[in-house]
Amino acid sequence: MQKLVLESGDPSVAAIAKIVHCSHQAVYKALTGPNLPSRTITKTLVEALAGQEAAKEILRLWTDAVDESRSVDSTPPDQKHQKPGPAHQQLLTVLGELRNRSRWKVELHANRASMGRSTVYAILAGRYLPSWTTLERLVSQLGGDPAQFRQLWELAFDERRTRRRGQ
Repeated sequence: MQKLVLESGDPSVAAIAKIVHCSHQAVYKALTGPNLPSRTITKTLVEALAGQEAAKEILRLWTDAVDESRSVDSTPPDQKHQKPGPAHQQLLTVLGELRNRSRWKVELHANRASMGRSTVYAILAGRYLPSWTTLERLVSQLGGDPAQFRQLWELAFDERRTRRRGQ
């Protein structure tokens, strides 16, 4: 969202707060805070800064971020150390092959994909299945074709959903 602020002429937090009818503290926290802002404040800010079309894309990314944080943070304790299912394992195998062909260290890929190193290691180790947006960024950074990974990710995602419902 900070990029949208810059593209909108870099208005002050107070000016944005007046436009969106929120407190300047709420705007400041949404733009700089460590936590994901609410969907409502995200939508309001993006629509005010860039319009409704941009809001649709940003809200899609927001939803992916929420899904990813839930997949990491809210995994039931009895499932935290479960081995990946067959579809997830297939995705990990192909992703591992892509990583092995890469010439750079994971830390560099994590930086370039705007991801934490521990997040990349967790994905590669199969500790959790990331959102499609996150995996797509990682695959692109590793030099792979995201289209080749989409079906594998969808199978792994469906498998995870089925496992969670079954328990």
